[in-house]
Amino acid sequence: MVLLSALVAFLQPLIQGQATTKTNDQNYFSVSEAINGSEGKNLLSALRTFVKAVANLSPEIHDKQEDPPKRSMAVDENRMKVIPRNLSKDVAQSELEIMTLNAARAHVVNKMPIRLLAFDKDGSNIRLIQRDEIFSCILPGVLANMGKPKFQEEWAAAKMLKDDVRHRQSEMNELLQDVVEQSVDYAILSHTWMRDTPGEVTFHDWAMRERNPRGNTKIIRFCEATAQDHNITLGWIDTVCINKSSSSELDESIRSMYNWYRRASVCITHLSETANISDAHGDSWFTRGWTLQELLAPSRSVFYNKNWKQIGSGTDAEIQSVIKTATGITSGELELSWRGAIEAIPLSRRMQMACGRQVTREEDTSYSLMGLLGVDMSIAYGEGASRAFSRLVRELFNTKKNVMDLFNRRYSGGESLLPSSLEHYRYRTKFWDHPRANGGTYLNIYLPPNPIIPTHLGLHTPLLLAPCLIADIAENDNYAAKGALSAQLPIAFYTSTGEIDGRFQTKTLHYLMCHSRLYTADLADLHAPNHATMPDGLPRHISMIGIINFGIDASNHILLPRYPLALKLDWDGVEKGNFIPSGNVVIMPGPPFTMKLHSKKGFKIPKAELEEHGMQLISLYL
Repeated sequence: MVLLSALVAFLQPLIQGQATTKTNDQNYFSVSEAINGSEGKNLLSALRTFVKAVANLSPEIHDKQEDPPKRSMAVDENRMKVIPRNLSKDVAQSELEIMTLNAARAHVVNKMPIRLLAFDKDGSNIRLIQRDEIFSCILPGVLANMGKPKFQEEWAAAKMLKDDVRHRQSEMNELLQDVVEQSVDYAILSHTWMRDTPGEVTFHDWAMRERNPRGNTKIIRFCEATAQDHNITLGWIDTVCINKSSSSELDESIRSMYNWYRRASVCITHLSETANISDAHGDSWFTRGWTLQELLAPSRSVFYNKNWKQIGSGTDAEIQSVIKTATGITSGELELSWRGAIEAIPLSRRMQMACGRQVTREEDTSYSLMGLLGVDMSIAYGEGASRAFSRLVRELFNTKKNVMDLFNRRYSGGESLLPSSLEHYRYRTKFWDHPRANGGTYLNIYLPPNPIIPTHLGLHTPLLLAPCLIADIAENDNYAAKGALSAQLPIAFYTSTGEIDGRFQTKTLHYLMCHSRLYTADLADLHAPNHATMPDGLPRHISMIGIINFGIDASNHILLPRYPLALKLDWDGVEKGNFIPSGNVVIMPGPPFTMKLHSKKGFKIPKAELEEHGMQLISLYL
């Protein structure tokens, strides 16, 4: 009762002071009107939640006079006795209660949305609550779980670690974090925004939401589905739970959203254009930018049709078939994502999943990928799609250890290694993909020998350069490599004869890496006659390739992959046998390619012997 009296004493002067300053305001409501209005109902709801929490407390709560509260606080939380009535008596109560409050508060502030919808067990009495009220809502569940025998036993064991104070504290903190996380249940909505007028109910429309029946109905039906189908009384919707007029709140929400979806107990996916599961693949939900992370982040998803009827769970084969048809995302990729192992999906594949998706704000093409790619950057609407994507890619190179797979994409003529558009990843190849390899790709087996650094000149990256002779099949029979390293790749080129009967003529030639003829023959002889023409129209019988995915060990040995990722490079004079870069080096158009590497001396080559085999190690800005 002392605590409730303090609460009344704290609120009374605030109400009186507010009434004094508002007397002349024609929009001001009387105190009685406020009590009967939505604000009063919200307050009563919060008090009701508080009373429920108090009911779970120990009967040993003292009724002694507390210290006077500070001006800025109604209650000193550290003085609240929050020990469950069935918790073991030998537990140090003051330490446990303080640590519990701190752990619960930290979880609310750092791991939960800024706002949530709270409602009764049938989905009615919907309120929009912030972190203080969220804390009050989750506390009863935390206390209940603390009273369970398993927690008591684990806590008692942690308390026995008196000889190692740091280990003891770490174990206790971990126990409390776990019990808090297990006690928190909230649902999250994935949906497409209504694009007609009046559209969605937003944060600023909350008090007047009933004036928008269609938008308000979505909120009501979501809360009903959450409460009645999943026995959860907290929910999050991006439309009403984010104050978009606050740049700092919008920034925090966008950067945290992936984790909010990840930690939700259930994601309710509303397919507003779908009546039956058979036509679900055509729903526009599968084409929007933000819904990709809303598909991949949650650990559990349940799908509802336009009438809010359940049509399946994410684990259902039929739903996964719909997802595969609509997006190309496989069941294996879904499983990796939903169990929190999205890092096993190659970066370029995650980029590819997002290609072609539509966003309202162009920058969202990049912002919506932050969680999926595991990077973080500030939000700056107005910077444009190109600038946002450039920052996203640079952040990947600056923060990720395994970045080789980012080179697995299509290149435009003269383009930098830094991609300028997400769409370049539409044409990545899955040749190097392996779900059991580090990062889901064989390209990450070897770390780059030096950091790959993004600069204003492009990426500063080490490369293994190797010249290739382009020869026809007859010449291929006489292939002899300069040293122990060799590789060949058949490829079809357009011939100089051009089009015959409406069809382009092609001829199969071979890339022959480090052919001895490149180092001993008369190079002029390699250019006449010009029996083949490259797709860009330039006659060329010598090509330079740059291998990206290799390593260097502590003994200064080059570690070579059997299937290297290679880029076709060009610079002035290369066709005349100039194997040392001069002038501006450019990447030739097309995707990267691979050739099966053969070696007579194994795949660990001393760095000093590279030139004997026709290769050279260089660093370039590309």
